[in-house]
Amino acid sequence: MKKVTCFISFLFVVSTFNSIYAGINFTNNYDKIDSDLILNYDRYGRTTKSKSKDSDGFSYFWRSLLIPGWGEYKLGLKKEAGIFFITDLFLIGTAAGLNYYSGIRTDEYKDYAELYAGVNVSGKTDSYWIHIANYDNTLEYNEQKNISRYFQERYEDEEDQWNWVSSDRREKYNDIRVSAENADTWFYYSIGGIALNHFLSALNASGKAGAIKGAVTQSFDERGNVKNKLQLTYDL
Repeated sequence: MKKVTCFISFLFVVSTFNSIYAGINFTNNYDKIDSDLILNYDRYGRTTKSKSKDSDGFSYFWRSLLIPGWGEYKLGLKKEAGIFFITDLFLIGTAAGLNYYSGIRTDEYKDYAELYAGVNVSGKTDSYWIHIANYDNTLEYNEQKNISRYFQERYEDEEDQWNWVSSDRREKYNDIRVSAENADTWFYYSIGGIALNHFLSALNASGKAGAIKGAVTQSFDERGNVKNKLQLTYDL
């Protein structure tokens, strides 16, 4: 449980770091807005400002929801986009690795049970694999169920019988089974982490898009000509 808590805490720390990092590294650069701010000048040099359709927060939200970091990248927050995207790749790779490892260990403990307990591996439920880890043979298991008066849970079919050659072999089997189960559990946590990373990136991109403001100031050069200066600000 402590490992699970640490893993979830790590994801929230990464998200918080992303937000702080973006606020520090976002610079007043028009190119980073990707032409989202459209300036319209009249004949007297006066200007109005408007935003393109892509500048609303929702467009950045769905981009980053689909691919973490995409919305941040469109906003020019390339380093932050890289953090979200790399985190996603890391989590996907972790999930794939855990799923593969779980499958390998599952095949291993089933083969082990077949070899050292005479188990017929076909058509068995998850509870069956747990039961054979706790009892040396079918007789011992059924006797316990008789004592507990859970008669319907007894294994009476020939195909469900098992008999471990030794308790050590049974314990070794259980170690392999538990490792496969743990890997499977962490696989689902990784899937949850992927979903969380997508959602946090989407919220982050949407919030940062709404914080962009534009303003135009006018000044004169040494010849008396009007100079229009674009200044972009970012609200934290």
